[in-house]
Amino acid sequence: MRDNIGILFGIAVLPIIAFVGATVDHTRAHSARSSAGRDR
Repeated sequence: MRDNIGILFGIAVLPIIAFVGATVDHTRAHSARSSAGRDR
């Protein structure tokens, strides 16, 4: 039973990590775009 919990937790963590990574990437791209627009 304990092994199943570990496997399920590992599978559940992957989309969470992907979502956090996509959010960070989107935030950095948005801030870079807005700062590039300010320089003009």
